[in-house]
Amino acid sequence: MFSAKKEFEQSLIGNAVYISGYDKDGYEWDALALVKKVSEDTMTVVLDTGDIEVVHIDDFDAGLKMEVVWERE
Repeated sequence: MFSAKKEFEQSLIGNAVYISGYDKDGYEWDALALVKKVSEDTMTVVLDTGDIEVVHIDDFDAGLKMEVVWERE
């Protein structure tokens, strides 16, 4: 049986994103962020506050949403 693997796209690096909703741990997100690093199942972002956070692909299954608000050229 084939199972599709979810992963973040490398093209997100350098883009500004808006993250909102709740992650799998119940933390509420409402922030603009710059995507700094992407691996298969995690994404490192720099928030507008300067804090660095790691977002897991599973967080989006739990209800977290992300929208690209600015794309690098």
